[in-house]
Amino acid sequence: MIQRKLLIHVIAASSYGMISCGPNQRQHNLIAVKANEKMEKPTGTEIAAKDAQDLELLRQRLLKLNSGIYEFWLNKGLDPVDGGVYGFHDQDGHPDTKADKGLIQQARSLWSVTAYYENRIPSLQAKATAYNIRDFILKNFRPGAHGLYPFKVSHDGAKTIDPAEQYYANSFVIYAFSEFGRVFKDEAAKKVALDVFHAIADKPYTESQGGFDQTYGGFDQSGDPWYFSSPKVKKAMSPHLHFVESFAALFRATQDPKVGVMLSHLIDVFLDKMIANRSFIHSEYLRDFAPFGTLTVKYGYQFIAIWVLYDASQLLGREHSIPLRSKLLKIGAFIAKSGFDDKLGGYFEEGTPEGFVTKQNKVWWVQAEALMGLWMLYEISNDPSYLEKMAKTIDWIENYQINPTTKEWWWEIIGITPSPSLLFTSNEWKDSYHHGRATMFLPLRINGQENP
Repeated sequence: MIQRKLLIHVIAASSYGMISCGPNQRQHNLIAVKANEKMEKPTGTEIAAKDAQDLELLRQRLLKLNSGIYEFWLNKGLDPVDGGVYGFHDQDGHPDTKADKGLIQQARSLWSVTAYYENRIPSLQAKATAYNIRDFILKNFRPGAHGLYPFKVSHDGAKTIDPAEQYYANSFVIYAFSEFGRVFKDEAAKKVALDVFHAIADKPYTESQGGFDQTYGGFDQSGDPWYFSSPKVKKAMSPHLHFVESFAALFRATQDPKVGVMLSHLIDVFLDKMIANRSFIHSEYLRDFAPFGTLTVKYGYQFIAIWVLYDASQLLGREHSIPLRSKLLKIGAFIAKSGFDDKLGGYFEEGTPEGFVTKQNKVWWVQAEALMGLWMLYEISNDPSYLEKMAKTIDWIENYQINPTTKEWWWEIIGITPSPSLLFTSNEWKDSYHHGRATMFLPLRINGQENP
């Protein structure tokens, strides 16, 4: 077998108080790293590949999966009459033209198609689709009293169905408009992202416990059953992860100093409050970050945390932080093994801190984020066992997760059969974001490029 080395481009901070903005970008004199944070001495940027041919095969398999996803979304996703993407497709890919359209799905789709244009194929179709979704959002999702966008509108945008100004949903507005603004050099789109950022970040987040209280100042979202399990919950892992993700995209797009400071703050919140000394991140918390409810391990979110926190730390020049690396590797060692299906490949949905699986269903986005997280664990540790699990997860996806009719992915598989209650291609919570991103970004990482 041919042996080679993959070059993983890392811009390391020249001092603890410098932020690295990535290739060909200037650095800012911005204190974004805790003064007492211990850092590993950089040992170079090369990661040796165990087998270059196997990695190239993984890359080609990922690209094939990516092509199937975007073939569907570029050809069948867009609503040519009312604009935006359709709010629902059945299991055969047929749209419901009257389905309501949610902010999460529309914003994620805008991000996804824009990223596809930049990183895969810069076609006129992809560009036109991105502009169409952008226009639909700006025309029909009008910011409310708190400066945030409403949760859901009618199929034609004429009526606001759910006016809730949800933090989680609005994180994707920041993510999408940051990406669109950076890729298409659209300053107005960047301003949209910054305005939403300030509507959230200008609140007194710097309370003694840190992070964002999602019930503060009229933003009470505790009644949403998709969001919190109880009104007693004040902070949650999921929206904080998506803030890290979206603030990183905004910092890449604008290099705004306050965004960089907030991004660093959120990394600290995860390391010091949510992870602490555990080998996993719990889902829900009280205001002081005391865990709420039974401790559970949601495997997909652990993988998101690994790659999102590591990617953001690379952006800020913190990737050599000893606490960061050790805590991510501790989580990775636990979940990569405990949530994995040794027989068929792929990852289950949920388990216990003791390592027992409690929900054996396999959800599409969990598989996608597992791929991202496993690769990042390999980058950090150079442990080939993570690549082996990554390859077996792709086996699972190819064999069971893909809908052969649409080439899109089934929401959930129970055993080896699609869940009968979730036989659809898309809805307001399912779009091309999770799996489109994983199958688009991982070929870049395998080739030695950072996420753009």
